[in-house]
Amino acid sequence: MTSSTSVSLERPHAPAPGRWLQFTSIAWLLALPISAQTTPPVRPADAPPDEVLKLSPFQVSAQGDRGYGVTNSIGASRINLPLEDISTAVATLNRTFQDDIGAANLVEAIKYVSGVDMAAPLAEQWSIRGSGTNLSMLDGVPDPSGSRERYDPWLTERIEVLKGPVGTLYGSHAAGGLINRVSKFPLPVRRNEVAVSLGSWEQKRVDADFTGPLLDSGKLRYRLLGSFRDGEYTFDDSVYDTRMVSPSLSFALTPRSKVWSRFVYRFEQRPSEGNQNYFLDSGNNVSTFIPREASLDNPDTTFRTWFRSYEGGYDNAFETGGIEWAMRALVRLSNADSDSIQYTKPRFRFLNAAGTVIGTQANTLFSNPQWVTIDFDRGRRERWTTQESSVYNVDLSAKFSHGPVEQWALTYFQGGSSDSEAFEKIANYASSNIHRPVHFARGADGITGPFSISTNTLGTNEWYAWGLHDNVFLFDRRLILAGGARFDHQETDSLNRQNNVRSLSENEEWSYKFGLIGKPLKGIALFYNWSETYNPVNSLDPVTGQKFPNQISTINEGGMKVDLLSSRLTGTFTVFDILQDNVVVNVHDPVTGLQTLKPLGNRVVRGWEADFDSQPIEQVILKVGVGSIDKAATEAGLRPRWVGIGLNYKLFGKYTFSRGPLKGLGFGGGVVYTNDSAGDNTDTFTLPGYAVYDALVQYQRERWSLQLNLYNLTDKVYAITAVDRTRVYSGEPRNLRATWRYRF
Repeated sequence: MTSSTSVSLERPHAPAPGRWLQFTSIAWLLALPISAQTTPPVRPADAPPDEVLKLSPFQVSAQGDRGYGVTNSIGASRINLPLEDISTAVATLNRTFQDDIGAANLVEAIKYVSGVDMAAPLAEQWSIRGSGTNLSMLDGVPDPSGSRERYDPWLTERIEVLKGPVGTLYGSHAAGGLINRVSKFPLPVRRNEVAVSLGSWEQKRVDADFTGPLLDSGKLRYRLLGSFRDGEYTFDDSVYDTRMVSPSLSFALTPRSKVWSRFVYRFEQRPSEGNQNYFLDSGNNVSTFIPREASLDNPDTTFRTWFRSYEGGYDNAFETGGIEWAMRALVRLSNADSDSIQYTKPRFRFLNAAGTVIGTQANTLFSNPQWVTIDFDRGRRERWTTQESSVYNVDLSAKFSHGPVEQWALTYFQGGSSDSEAFEKIANYASSNIHRPVHFARGADGITGPFSISTNTLGTNEWYAWGLHDNVFLFDRRLILAGGARFDHQETDSLNRQNNVRSLSENEEWSYKFGLIGKPLKGIALFYNWSETYNPVNSLDPVTGQKFPNQISTINEGGMKVDLLSSRLTGTFTVFDILQDNVVVNVHDPVTGLQTLKPLGNRVVRGWEADFDSQPIEQVILKVGVGSIDKAATEAGLRPRWVGIGLNYKLFGKYTFSRGPLKGLGFGGGVVYTNDSAGDNTDTFTLPGYAVYDALVQYQRERWSLQLNLYNLTDKVYAITAVDRTRVYSGEPRNLRATWRYRF
């Protein structure tokens, strides 16, 4: 199938071409010299001229990685610290692991982290420790337009999953945690890579990565990233295509300072939400008798996004008065335009052989001998959105000693704004049949009534935040105290252009953190963490008419981190207790399709987790994630959606022959097991647990490699997640992906 589309929606306008030049000029103006710099250290004779010899504390390096294991993190503290010096639980997916599992999106990459469950597969929403989120950070700074439809794994060197509330670093987010993506930056040495993948459903993907110095001095460096994906999704020839290009430049002003600029363009076309053709009967039985390859939607169901991001920054490290200073300043602008065609399915009717309705999903079982087939209503929804966002960030860190005490303090200021428009219209559409669905060659042919405008809004959001973090190292770094605070302020102005009603809201909140780390033995660190975050709630209670209070989430967490056997075993074990106050959820009516807000009071999520990476011998590398949610319930005893209660485990490993005629040949595989979970926000049904197996065969030489990834090895039929009783998502059937990779 080609990548051409049949939708009739107009493509949004591209941004003005002069904006990138203006933005780059601003980035260069930021690079004014700082007179307080000291003489740079003498570089070794074999080092490239003017190479930055000391990494900025706002960057990480993959040089210390062993297999899948990493020893440091940037996202968990906003500065580059060893994992054993951080009181937050964090699991990192490095480039080696992402390549081995053949990750084509964020969901495929993070499924091997403990406590992570899928929430909406194609929309790239996930649950961490029982809290659903799609928020992700880019290099420790908010991504103005979020992560949905704008993220490509080829852009990142690492993916860091931060567990629990970390509001003093990132402000408002879900109680379970968030994702920090670490970008690929220009390198001082020439390194090129091309990867070509072919897979099921006619998927074809080409990735390219070129980086190195542009001048003999090594001061000017470049990186050019590109990705092209063409093919279908898992059912009914639905288009699933992406295009991405990202050039970046960096220039070393001194051995410890630089400026950089970067541009990202990404286009994506995919089905609107994924394969949601399962639903429930009155006994909460999942309708897995419908083939996963079949779609109840029309073939023109689609979601298209055009995303552009412009970034410029300045990074500088210097010493004065015995203090090691580091500063980072960046500005990021983005534009995102999207359009979509979706079909609603608000009601299912059970029919007997005569075509007579015998009931609905609310009062009929699939085991009822009378029913022969099922009809369902449909509505056609067409939606357009556009968003322009900006974010600015300034970090300043100071590292110094006074007597036996060492301190590393960080303060930062950031803010931004976004302007968004949304327009949506909806019309009645011809009903269809489960077993013989009616698909119109031209989707508009099925419209049975006039369109009505359901959404026409204009919104503006402005925000700023200030934070302070301090790390105090005592007794030769055997005891570490960590603390922080952050203030967030946000103002929102929303206009409903249908009725000309304006809604203004202002929200502000403080977040705090305290952490303690002790190192009784080399390579072992014991830690305790108390921290919090919040979610602003600006909606009104439909019963009282009063504004809902903000949701405040706090965590009490303790555990152990290890870095043993020359980093052959690294990881974190933690026991946690999360308390969420003032929980408010959307409740979906499967008959009317309407949603209402419902307060659930407090919610507790309690359990333990462990994420470990190991390379016991040179030929074997392992990633293990295991945990158990022992309690996850509201005051009324309702389980949160998207979290398996009880034991859950993930394991991926690879063995590679290192000598003999089979040298370079590797075999690997993994398993993801998720326990039973609540299917909707009010816990009216249960999704059964499942275990899915993956396999890997790989052959590597010095410059090239060939690998075959096989997903869902046993062709397991299962429901991966749900929104409500009418929208239950099936997991992908067995599929494969072959990748040839060449480095030069």
